[in-house]
Amino acid sequence: MPKLEAILVCVDYADFQQEVIGFNSKLFDQYIVVTTPEDVRTQELCKKHNTTCVISKNLHKNNAIFNKGALINDGVANLKFNE
Repeated sequence: MPKLEAILVCVDYADFQQEVIGFNSKLFDQYIVVTTPEDVRTQELCKKHNTTCVISKNLHKNNAIFNKGALINDGVANLKFNE
């Protein structure tokens, strides 16, 4: 049976994420949330809902204001069912 995984980037929006994480995480075999080391609220939210939290230091990679692609790539590196 195929497995379904989701990757979400959440940096400093834990207040919005807390409204949907409980529902969304149940829809997937693995729910990955990528955030930064400074975003402790999102990290705590992931822990509370038993979701995979990937801590990335690539938010400003290549001098970007918000390098979403680099953050998603960090999430992709943590996929479990990518066969």
